[in-house]
Amino acid sequence: MATPFLRGDNHAQIDLAVEIPTTYPDAQLDMFYVYPALTLANGKSISQTQCQANILGNSYQRWRRHLNGTTRWNPLTDSVTTHLAVVEESLLREVE
Repeated sequence: MATPFLRGDNHAQIDLAVEIPTTYPDAQLDMFYVYPALTLANGKSISQTQCQANILGNSYQRWRRHLNGTTRWNPLTDSVTTHLAVVEESLLREVE
């Protein structure tokens, strides 16, 4: 999914990928992938984004992010939409 991206990095747009396990929704979604790789505005790397994954021939940057410690994945109420909220919050908070 192509996503407009205007904060902190020199990319006007990123591609976003989410891995959905076969046991979804019982299994928690806890990672997402972006291409091209993002860095902080000062050029430094972002914590827990050092791994890469080949997706459709491109090297995507893996972001390891979870719901916070108080909020746990609940397969009855959480969904891809919940995970996309985590993705959005992570990108807004961490890429400045």
